[in-house]
Amino acid sequence: MLTRSRSKAWTTACSAALVAAGILVPAGLAAQQAGDLLTWRGVASAAVTEYRYDNGGVDGAVVVSGVDEQEFVQRFRLRRAGTVTSATACFSRHPEAIAADVSFAFTFYRDSGGRPGGRLASYRATGTILADGKEHCISLDRGDITGQRLTAGDTWLGVRWPNIGSLTLLHNFLVVDKDGPGGTKNFKRHRFPESDRWEPWRHDTGVTAYLIRLGVEHDDAPTPSPDPEPEPPAPGCTPNTTALEFDGGYRVSLCYVTPGGAAGEGKAGIWASGQAGLLWFFDRGNAEVLIKVLDGCDHNGYRWVFVAPVTDLEFNLWVTGPNGRRWTHSNTQGATAATKSDTRAFSCSDEGT
Repeated sequence: MLTRSRSKAWTTACSAALVAAGILVPAGLAAQQAGDLLTWRGVASAAVTEYRYDNGGVDGAVVVSGVDEQEFVQRFRLRRAGTVTSATACFSRHPEAIAADVSFAFTFYRDSGGRPGGRLASYRATGTILADGKEHCISLDRGDITGQRLTAGDTWLGVRWPNIGSLTLLHNFLVVDKDGPGGTKNFKRHRFPESDRWEPWRHDTGVTAYLIRLGVEHDDAPTPSPDPEPEPPAPGCTPNTTALEFDGGYRVSLCYVTPGGAAGEGKAGIWASGQAGLLWFFDRGNAEVLIKVLDGCDHNGYRWVFVAPVTDLEFNLWVTGPNGRRWTHSNTQGATAATKSDTRAFSCSDEGT
């Protein structure tokens, strides 16, 4: 169990905000240097990677008020398949809370189009949190969890625990980071009293990362990473040529199918720059698709993709990053194609890996 932490008293204003809003993200908790919260048991193997999207600093905490149970889940992007060596979650609680222990569950979920999907496995953990405003990290690094296999690509790890009582001041809190490196996604959900039904997942955009970490011992041989957020491809064609290439090595390819079943490739040559371009199908003077891949690395740590098609033909459009990850957009025959924008299409931290 990991117990290194720092302390800072909870303020009256933070408690009032929690009672009023039901969601706590208080400012002013003790800042910590990267690695300050985490200590490995034993000697770490060179093959073990600890995945974390926080910078070690604690900028607040979250809890859902007035519910029986809550779950916060974070996406982890694994470069290769491997075996779990540990899972870690960092908590705090109000000084007036009546219990020192927190019992919770780590749950692994498959990825489903950039959201938590089907459950893979769940493991129980228990730890002690002193009621003085300190933050404590609890690690599960033994038992069944150390045999959990994960594939390359996106995996979600959630932390679920019940509320202690009906009063807000009795809650435990999952601590969060609001200014770290990011590169992940966070979702949350809850279950109301006397109900077995969980509310739908909600994208949590208020934090950069939960303080949830994942240790993985990777296989020796690299495994090709699947698409981070694939869409079901439209039937009938697969892009075979690169029509456009933008700054950073982002390649655009597109195939289309006519109502008569003839397939073709999207073509460039009308206009293009290092971050945007036009594609045509049959006539160079008739643009069919505008696509942009913008550098948002200094804003949120991602490359942004925007697509504006003006066609009702069936097509598959791929944007492939320098590391082989792929972003997709498709259309079905006869339907007016939809625009699509994604300001988290490619993580800048993955470039060149």
